[in-house]
Amino acid sequence: TLLEGLHRRDVLHRQRRPAWWPLATWKYPLRSSQARNEALAVLRGDARRTPLREQGLLLLTDCAGRLASYLDAAAHARATASLLALDHHRDSDDPSDALLSSLRATLLDE
Repeated sequence: TLLEGLHRRDVLHRQRRPAWWPLATWKYPLRSSQARNEALAVLRGDARRTPLREQGLLLLTDCAGRLASYLDAAAHARATASLLALDHHRDSDDPSDALLSSLRATLLDE
């Protein structure tokens, strides 16, 4: 459902997989390789002191199980530490930290 919504908003392409493909019928590559490269640059940067959108990208990539695919060991360790620190911000005065903490808890509970 999420991928279909991103396709309708022209963020992703929707391509049919071959009939012999054992998994899902559709694959959803990014519409723009520039957007992909920018997202990877954000993920590979230091995410501990980034704005809400960058932290959100990091969170969603982690919940999708793709964080280790895009980061080297040092960047992965920094990103994981940043995500684990969100657990301590659930009652934070900063609304961004509280939002990300609650979102992470909700996504991991599903």
